[in-house]
Amino acid sequence: PVLDVAGQSQGCVAMMGDITHLRALDQLKTQVIQTAAHDLRSPLAATRGAISLLHDAFDKPSEKKEEVFKIAFEGLKQTHQLIDNLLNIERIEAGLVLDQRIELHRLVKRVVKDHRSAAARREQKLVTDISARLPSVRGSELWLERAVANYVSNAIKYTPTGGVVRVTVWQERN
Repeated sequence: PVLDVAGQSQGCVAMMGDITHLRALDQLKTQVIQTAAHDLRSPLAATRGAISLLHDAFDKPSEKKEEVFKIAFEGLKQTHQLIDNLLNIERIEAGLVLDQRIELHRLVKRVVKDHRSAAARREQKLVTDISARLPSVRGSELWLERAVANYVSNAIKYTPTGGVVRVTVWQERN
């Protein structure tokens, strides 16, 4: 608003500018990030597979070799998380779906399946007790899966070699 000396409105001033090129640039940036993130997944998976094969080729790797494999696997895991973060930026900008119907028992079983090899590398037993009568919940499947995966991953990480990691899910009635 434009005000006179008495503070009375005398009209308005509006400024306009064409931001079409900025929107196009932003879309291009998102596409480049998404393409790069997807393109990085294939060589990352191939590298993980090659390192796993190499690890398995050793009958009983020395402590030093085991430490080197641990560093390599951790580096791959961190790189995978960075790629996921890049893709999440795009999802958040596109509008994250927070009202999906999620079948908890399926989600937890999938996460456990994905972590079986990590537990096996540490000679751990991964045991599940997942109630078949779990209700479905509403939320973001991506973020809930990430949270459950974080719990399972930490349990494997902090359980001693040869230990048991138990994943139990049940419904508690009020």
